[in-house]
Parts: sequence; C-alpha cells; structure tokens
Amino acid sequence: MEWYEYLIVYLFPIGIPTILFFAFKKYFGGIIDNTFSKELESFKQNLEVATEKIRFDFQKKIQNYNLYVQRKFSAYEELQRFILTAESRLTSLYGFRSEPTYEEYNQEDFTLLLEKNNFTKGKIGEMLYYYNDKDKFLKMIRKLLRFKEVRDSDLSINGLRNHYWLSKLYLSDDVDQKTNNILDKMTTLQVIYEMLEDIPSNYQGRKDEYNKSLNIKAEIRKLVPELGILIKKELSVF
Repeated sequence: MEWYEYLIVYLFPIGIPTILFFAFKKYFGGIIDNTFSKELESFKQNLEVATEKIRFDFQKKIQNYNLYVQRKFSAYEELQRFILTAESRLTSLYGFRSEPTYEEYNQEDFTLLLEKNNFTKGKIGEMLYYYNDKDKFLKMIRKLLRFKEVRDSDLSINGLRNHYWLSKLYLSDDVDQKTNNILDKMTTLQVIYEMLEDIPSNYQGRKDEYNKSLNIKAEIRKLVPELGILIKKELSVF
C-alpha cells in the first residue's frame, strides 16, 4: 500500500468532519451572524425605547413631586401668615390699647393717622371739620378706628378661612385638624366680640361673655405656636 493510501485511510475519518464543519460555517455562519446581529440591534433599540420611557416617567414623577413640594411649602407659608395676622388682629380687639388724644396729636397728626388707616380724603376732610369740637371729634375718631379694627379682623379671618379651604389638598391631617380647630375658636371669639359691642356695660351677662372670650383667647394663643412647630417639623422632612 502506497504512503498516500495510508494517509487517506487514517486522515479521512478526521478530515471529512473538519471539511464539513468549515463548509457549514462558511455557508451558514454568515446567515447566523447576520440574523444574530439584527436580533441584537433590535433588542438594543427596544431596550433604548424602554429605557427612555422609564426615564421620561421618572422625570415626570420628579417634576410632579417637586411641584407638589413647592406648592406645599407655599401653602404652609401662607397659612402661617394668615393665622398670625388673624390672631393678632382678633385678640387685640379687647384689652389694653392706646387711643389718640389732643395732648399727643395735633390736626396734622390726626390727618396722618387717618391716612395710615387708608381712609379716603373725603372722609378725612369730613372728620377734620369737627376738629375744634374736641369731645365730638375724639368720639368720632375712636368710633371710626374701632370700626376699622373690627373690619380688618373680620377680613383676616375670612382670608384665613379661604386659604384653608383652598389649601386642604396640601395639608397633612394633623395640620388640617389643628388649623380647623383654631378657625372654630376664632369664629366663636369673633361672635362673642360682636355681642360685647352691643351689650351694655351694666348688663349682668356681659362679664360672663367677656370671661369666656378670655378663655378662648388663651386657647388660641396656645394653639397657634403649636401649629407653627408642627408646620416647621413637617417642612423639615422635605
């Protein structure tokens, strides 16, 4: 047997599979690689689309959250301002307060006082017409300033009430409950003060109503700082 016959006999079993493998790879490898590349590219595109959608949803949630936090801060800040203003104006309606006198004020001072309280020039001129009638003028001035104090107090409470209802979406349950409690007590005190305006000083029940007003005023002055501490605590979380 020739040498090449031995080579064929011993190498043929190995060579044929090898040749077939390389032939298969050469013929089908390109098809497989091309198909795999397309599938991989499609997967990458789908992944990018899904990632972009997740990123968009996340950014939208972040924006909505930031907007909510901003509005919550604004609602709480305004709530605190309305409450402090309403408390100051309401609780000062009764108690010690100074009133203008001829010893401290001259005609120009009275004019500035009325202008500062936003009375019109026509009303100021009407009041100053009685300047030389000391008793009548002071009585009119005090009545006018008293009316202004009561009106400002009413406006402050109404402003607080409107802001409270418009901001309930951003208030926690604790802040909501405490604010509502303060509003109820302010409204009750407001009604008592209106009654005291009309009740004669010698009326037997006037003292009872006045003592009741003192108790409610004390409760309000206790609740307002508590609400301030609660608001500060809640906002510090953000």
